[in-house]
Amino acid sequence: MFDFVLTALEEEGKGLRAYQIIVARATRMIESDPDRAAPLLLIAQMAEDFVDAHERMPLTTATVQAMNTETQDMVARLNAAWGGDDAAAKLAALTDTARAIAEMRRDRNG
Repeated sequence: MFDFVLTALEEEGKGLRAYQIIVARATRMIESDPDRAAPLLLIAQMAEDFVDAHERMPLTTATVQAMNTETQDMVARLNAAWGGDDAAAKLAALTDTARAIAEMRRDRNG
């Protein structure tokens, strides 16, 4: 359901360009797929935060690897929840994803 994120990372090399593509795709998909608007918005926010935080400085291998791991975890969590009809699982996945994004922001901003 959200594998377009992983596809962008594979095709674009896991750098800033991949995350810019993720922002654009997720934002476009919100209009055409309103049932997934909330997770798509979180995906777009996570990717945009990463681009904003790193677009003016070189990326280290460690930073790219950490973000890739976090992104894969987020996609797995959202795919699992949206693969079924359990509203509680979807809410839990959204909450966990929002918390992860907030933690990444806190780590970057101190």
